[in-house]
Amino acid sequence: MKENRLDDRQSKAWRVQSGRTSRLQTAAAALIAVGVVTGCGAPDLASLRPTVTKTAVAVLLVNQPAEWSPAAVQASLPATGNLVVKVDGVSDRQAVATANADVKQPEVHWLMWVQDSPLPGELVSWAQDHPQKQVLFVGPASTQPVPDNLHALVPDPEAEAYVLGWLAGAQAVAAQSAVVGWLGNASPDPATTQAALAGLYSAAPQLQLQPVSGGMAAVAGGTPLWPHVCLAARPLTPAEQQTAAAAGVIVVALSAGADNPASSARPGLPSPQGLTDVWQGMQSPAGTGAADALRRTAGRTAVVTASDRFDPAVLSQLANIQSALREGTLQPAQQWAQMPAVLRQAWAVVTGLPAAAGG
Repeated sequence: MKENRLDDRQSKAWRVQSGRTSRLQTAAAALIAVGVVTGCGAPDLASLRPTVTKTAVAVLLVNQPAEWSPAAVQASLPATGNLVVKVDGVSDRQAVATANADVKQPEVHWLMWVQDSPLPGELVSWAQDHPQKQVLFVGPASTQPVPDNLHALVPDPEAEAYVLGWLAGAQAVAAQSAVVGWLGNASPDPATTQAALAGLYSAAPQLQLQPVSGGMAAVAGGTPLWPHVCLAARPLTPAEQQTAAAAGVIVVALSAGADNPASSARPGLPSPQGLTDVWQGMQSPAGTGAADALRRTAGRTAVVTASDRFDPAVLSQLANIQSALREGTLQPAQQWAQMPAVLRQAWAVVTGLPAAAGG
């Protein structure tokens, strides 16, 4: 098995990784079908066989991924497209069995698996066992080896980090707080931490960034020790979760691994709205940019898990930030470079960025 990895970097707000581009394009060009089938209890694909040869895509929404539904997938289809799409909402225990049932129909050439958790080993095994099928995973990036027929759409970590940094800063301003806390060390990828700090600065240039220690108490002498809003670069321990909850802290998690009951916002999946370009890319003739169409797809880059903790005015601006990232009018790296050098260096010390990355 060729050791392709699903964390290869691209430059856009969504990233596409694939085992072998030529095979992806060839398979994508073969996806020509008619109609839409969605929802639980949808007709069996065998009943959809037309008088001409066609193929179909089976979509599995595993464990109810946020903002994904049969209706959302259907709405993402282009107005003029030739596709048969069957969507099933399943649990992780049901996913493999449902995939096996769906691909018994010869028309099903693509399996799309959407799950808001790391690439599951059972999907990798399934792709290995079905080399004649093309598999598209929509979820967090992964570094594990994958077979050539397994591809992935993953959010851009820098776009995610920028949105979450902005969200933390904007909420601190709304709460009239002059400080945002930082818990943990910088991401192994300095650009991700830089993007979060650029987002924080864009929301509130006057804010201070304060390191938060896991051993700090929530309150001392009636004074809160944790700032009202904290950015978490690592998962919180159970004790830290209790401390944050006791202090009423809004925790904005910068990685999927930092998602826990204390987090009020975290990285999310690409939006189903971005599938419009995916469908079009799948129908492109081989060699005419099918992979490019996937690569430029963009969508939502953060999920607010506790909307009642955020100011409504902040949430109303969130879509504008995400839209600017999607359209390319907002570049996190440029925003970081335009920050005052003294501040970049100071925040690099707080977050644990390498000295070279803070310049």
